[in-house]
Amino acid sequence: MFLFKFFYNIRLKAIKSSSIIINSNPFSGPFGIKQIKQAQKNRKMNQGWFIRNYFKLKTKLSNEEFKQLAEDLGFGFSDLMEIERKLKNAGF
Repeated sequence: MFLFKFFYNIRLKAIKSSSIIINSNPFSGPFGIKQIKQAQKNRKMNQGWFIRNYFKLKTKLSNEEFKQLAEDLGFGFSDLMEIERKLKNAGF
């Protein structure tokens, strides 16, 4: 459990940073277009990690933490329902 929390906290910081950068205005905000493009790449990679570990994260995190993580990754409620349905149909 300790190792999971350690790596989760590192990834969570990266996800939150990417979320802040992506949501900023590239023309008047503190981040440039290059940083926003890199944050979008990171978000896409972290979305893959989230989907691969969906059920593990759902059981280990509180509902509030899970929802916040999904929101930071750009997933809405309907997206989560669709991910869960697809994973269950695939046998995960």
